[in-house]
Amino acid sequence: MSLLPTEPFQPTASRFRRLRGFFYVVVGLNVVAIVIALIDRSWLAVGIAILGAPIMNGLLALISLAVIRGMTRQAGLSLLGHIGLSIGGSAIAAVIDYFLILAMPLHGC
Repeated sequence: MSLLPTEPFQPTASRFRRLRGFFYVVVGLNVVAIVIALIDRSWLAVGIAILGAPIMNGLLALISLAVIRGMTRQAGLSLLGHIGLSIGGSAIAAVIDYFLILAMPLHGC
């Protein structure tokens, strides 16, 4: 009798529910940051683009990496896949925030 499974692990749609929830949190917080920048359109918007969004997304990546053990088990992701999604997704979100905010008609007052 083997303790290892004989069939490969097949993740189901229900296993991706936690990843989908975290994705919604990341997108929601980035949308809030962009809306705040859109309302302000001055130095606060530049601060969000340069400091706020990268710090926020970095913290989200750290939170995602902190729960890596449970998430890889629940979603059936490999360790490298989870690390890539955590760091890559947060980096892409910060870059998108930066370009969207700097594309706004900003003013200096």
